[in-house]
Amino acid sequence: MMHWTATKAVSTEPVAAPGTIEPSAEDVETATVPADGVDEDAVAELATAMGTVAERRVAAPIVDERMAAELVVAELAIAMGTLAEFPDAELPGAEPPLAELAAEEPAVAEPAFDEPAECESVVAEPAFDEPSEREPANAEPAFDEPAERRPAVAEPALDELADGAPAVAIGLDQAVVAVIGLRSVGLPAAIALGSADARVIGIERSASRLEEIRSGRAELLGSQRAQLRGHLRDARLALTDDIESLAAAEFVLICVPTLLDRERRPNLDALADACGAAVAHARPGQTFVLASTTGVGSTRELLVEPLEERGLQVGEDVFVAFSPERIGPGVPAHEQPRTPRVLGAVTERCFENASKLLRPICDGLHRVSSPEAAEMVKLYESTFRAVNIALACEMADACKAHDLDTIEVIDAAATKAFGFMAHYPSAGVGGSSIAVDPHHLTQPLRDGGRPATVTEEALRKVIARPRHVVWRAQELLVRSGSQLSDARVLVVGASYKPGIADSCHAPAVEIISMLQAEGVEVEYHDPLLRELRVDGEVMSSVDPDPRRDASGFGPEDYALAIVVTVHPGHDYGWLRRVPEVLDCTYRTQAGRRRFVP
Repeated sequence: MMHWTATKAVSTEPVAAPGTIEPSAEDVETATVPADGVDEDAVAELATAMGTVAERRVAAPIVDERMAAELVVAELAIAMGTLAEFPDAELPGAEPPLAELAAEEPAVAEPAFDEPAECESVVAEPAFDEPSEREPANAEPAFDEPAERRPAVAEPALDELADGAPAVAIGLDQAVVAVIGLRSVGLPAAIALGSADARVIGIERSASRLEEIRSGRAELLGSQRAQLRGHLRDARLALTDDIESLAAAEFVLICVPTLLDRERRPNLDALADACGAAVAHARPGQTFVLASTTGVGSTRELLVEPLEERGLQVGEDVFVAFSPERIGPGVPAHEQPRTPRVLGAVTERCFENASKLLRPICDGLHRVSSPEAAEMVKLYESTFRAVNIALACEMADACKAHDLDTIEVIDAAATKAFGFMAHYPSAGVGGSSIAVDPHHLTQPLRDGGRPATVTEEALRKVIARPRHVVWRAQELLVRSGSQLSDARVLVVGASYKPGIADSCHAPAVEIISMLQAEGVEVEYHDPLLRELRVDGEVMSSVDPDPRRDASGFGPEDYALAIVVTVHPGHDYGWLRRVPEVLDCTYRTQAGRRRFVP
C-alpha cells in the first residue's frame, strides 16, 4: 500500500488564548491583580487529582501567573461541582455566546454502523481491525493505485522525528484528511473538506452505508448532494472500509456515533474501536481531532494516553484536539460552513494544527482551554435543549388545563428580546443530540455520587412523552366507543424532525410499538420515509389520500390519526377528513375533531 506524507515546517501563525476577546490598550493600563495569593501547592494537587493538563496559556498583558492559577482552580471546581468553595476564583475571558435558537426538533442521530434503519446498540459491530468484506475494486479509487493518482511517499519511522514533529504548515488544499465514520456528522464534514480542496479519505466500515453514499441515497441537503457527486467523480473523496488507509493522511477527523444501550447508558464501543484503530495506525506528524459527542475525559482516555503509550508524545510527535460537531440536519442555515465551532486542544501546537483543519469548514473557531472543556460544552448545549423541551411539554400541559393555545403563549413569550428562548412541545425527542448526549453527562455524575437532579428529571419527562401520547390516544379511542383491538390508527410522520428522512430515536417508532402491543392496528404515513423498522419488523408507508389511493380506503376510515411530524412542502389536506386527530405538533389544524396530548 502506498501512502502520502506532508512536507512539514514550523508554523509561525499567532494563536489566541482561550476566549475570543483581545484586551484593549486601556484594559492593559488599568488591569489589576488581586492582592491575595493562590496556594500553588493546592492547585497542583487538584490538577493531579483531576488529571488536568498543567499547560494553560492566558493573555499575558492582563493575566499574570496568579490569575492563571485561579483559572485552573475555577475550572477544576466547576468540574468537581465545588465552585462555591472558591468564591474568589473567576474565569477571565469573554462571556460565552448565546446558544442558537433551538425551536427546531433535536439534531440528527447517527445509526449504528450496519443498522441504518434503526439506532440500536453498536456493541455487535466488528472492530475496525477485524477482517471484513471489502467493496468491489471498481467501486471507488483504491488506495494502492498508481503514483500519478496518489503520490507514494514512504512513511517516516517513529524515530525519525525524535526531536518532535513540527506543526503542520501546509494548507488544507495540499493535505490529505481521513474522516472516520460517514454518518450524519462525518459525511457532511467530508463533503465540506473536499469543497475546501482537501483530498479526503472517507472511512466507513458499513458496506450498506457506503452503498447509500455512492448511490446518492444518503440524507443530505440538495447542495451537499451536488458537491458529493462532484467529489466522487473527481476522486476528491475516496470511500473505503479500510481503516489502515488513515496512515496516508496528515489529519484524522473522528466522527463515529455514540449511542445508548437498552438501559440508556452511554455505549462507547464503536468510538473506542475507531480510536483504538486510529492509535494503532498513527504515525508522527498526524493531527487527530475527535468530533464525536462523548463524556468528559474521553479524548484523553481514548487518544492521548494510548498514543503516548505507543511512544508518540502528544504535542511533539502527534497532535490531539476535541471539537464537537454542530449540525442542523435539513436546515441550510445550519450547514457546517455557516456554523462556528468550539475547539479544545491538548497543547498550543495541537491547537495550531487542529485550527488548520477546521477553520476552512466552519464560521469561526472559539477556543477553550482543554479538550475536557470542549467536551463539556457539547454536553451543556444538548442538555440545555433537553431541559427546556421538558419545560415546554410541562407548559403545554398547563395551557391545556386552562384551555389555552400553547403555541400562542410560547410565540408571545418569544417576543421578549432578552432572557427567553422559545422551545416547543412535541411527541418526544429524537436524534443523537437531545435523545443521547445528556446521558453522557448524567451517568458519570450519578456513578460518582453527584446526580444532576434537574437534568435527570427533565430527561424522565421527555423519555416518558411517547408513552403519554399513547395513553392519550387510548383515552380518545375509548371515549369514541372504539375497542382497542378493533381500532385502526394512522401515525403521521415517522421522522424525528421535519424535513429529513431519519427515524433514529424517533418518538413515532416507540408510539407505534406501544400501540401494537395493546392490539391496535397501526399504519404510518411519511412522504420521506418509505420504510420503517419497528421491533425488528419492516413497515411500509401508506398513502391515505384517496386522490392517489385506488383501493377505496380513505382518511375517514381511521378511528384516529396521531400527527407526530409534518414535513414542509407536502399536502396534508386529507387530514381534515379523519374523524379525530391527536395533534402532537400543537399547530396542525386538522381532523373533524382535534385534540392535543
